[in-house]
Amino acid sequence: MNIAKFMRPLAGIALAACGTASVGPQPAGPVTPPALQAARMDTTSGAPTKTVVLVHGAFADGSSWEKVIPLLQAKGFNVAVVQNPMTSLTADVEATERVIDQQTTPVILVGHSWGGTVITQAGVNDKVAALVYVCAFARTRASRPTISPGHSGHRRGPPG
Repeated sequence: MNIAKFMRPLAGIALAACGTASVGPQPAGPVTPPALQAARMDTTSGAPTKTVVLVHGAFADGSSWEKVIPLLQAKGFNVAVVQNPMTSLTADVEATERVIDQQTTPVILVGHSWGGTVITQAGVNDKVAALVYVCAFARTRASRPTISPGHSGHRRGPPG
């Protein structure tokens, strides 16, 4: 499957979930409603006020977001990409938490596929303003998997 052809729609879904786009026909030309501009940018300094942290799925890496990153940046967001080690759920959550901790603005955490399981765990961080599941595993708080000490999480990746 060519994931690149899905990146533009994924960006639209992520932007819609972040309150920066709408589903359905779009008007011709760029449109930036004032309320939307205020949500993305500090009106005094023009600096982004939110960071989108992208978490890739299984059988992929952070480069799978390469087409989405400039679209989000063009909308005024800071963007950070997690490079999950894909050795265990615990390791992937820890990698995501490290990226979240480095951010200086509220985080919109976006997970694709296996990344949904990761963001469910990492999303309890106080810096996280929203979780966005893009064709991802989503769990309710009641059904969230628990990571206990010594538990290696769920092994993901190619067989072998």
